[in-house]
Amino acid sequence: MTDEQWDRVVDIDLKAVFRLSRQAIPHLIRSPAGRIISTASVMALGTDYGLAAYCAAKAGVLGLTRSLALELGKHAVTVNAVLPGAILTGMTRVSFETPSNAEAWARKSVLRRLGQPIDVARVALFLACDDAGFVTGQAIAADGGLMLRI
Repeated sequence: MTDEQWDRVVDIDLKAVFRLSRQAIPHLIRSPAGRIISTASVMALGTDYGLAAYCAAKAGVLGLTRSLALELGKHAVTVNAVLPGAILTGMTRVSFETPSNAEAWARKSVLRRLGQPIDVARVALFLACDDAGFVTGQAIAADGGLMLRI
């Protein structure tokens, strides 16, 4: 992997979260219940071949999440991350177009299916609502139980 390839992945998957959070924080600390909800990945907790930069960046999102939660708690701002697993999206569709690949990933999930974007959105919605007002510094997997089997 070249430095340029590494930097691109880190810029997209970690630095963007930092920059967006930095821009939002002044507004969130004036809010009665500010929320930062980042998207990491189950690969923040695991790894696979060829994913060094991706896994490092997503692990960085978890570190940033915990640090921001600690720093912003005094302002009643919660900071959490969602960890998607194998989710069928426009970006991953090419990977799952081969039926054997899609079936293999579906079998890894204890729910025996690929995730859908709505599965991730529902976790984010929970974290954004008042019901999650005492949840901060956490990483919640939306992975159909994938990480239970790895």
